[in-house]
Amino acid sequence: MYVIPFLIGLFFVKPNIITFNTSIYIISFLNLLIHCNELKELKWISFFVSPNQHCKHHLNYFGNYSAPLINFDILNKKE
Repeated sequence: MYVIPFLIGLFFVKPNIITFNTSIYIISFLNLLIHCNELKELKWISFFVSPNQHCKHHLNYFGNYSAPLINFDILNKKE
């Protein structure tokens, strides 16, 4: 699912190969981080998706859909 926006962007924006590969490498690395159970206890900047938040998503597949970079779920919080 993470790669579909890149394929759509490739069609419309037509980035050069270095830009395209770099963006995929960054997203792939962040995807590895959020799926790493060993990092669940680390404090994370709330603007970014934390491994703890994403692991909760895998427990019940409800909520915490943001991945792998920006935590859009904080926009939906009711204070």
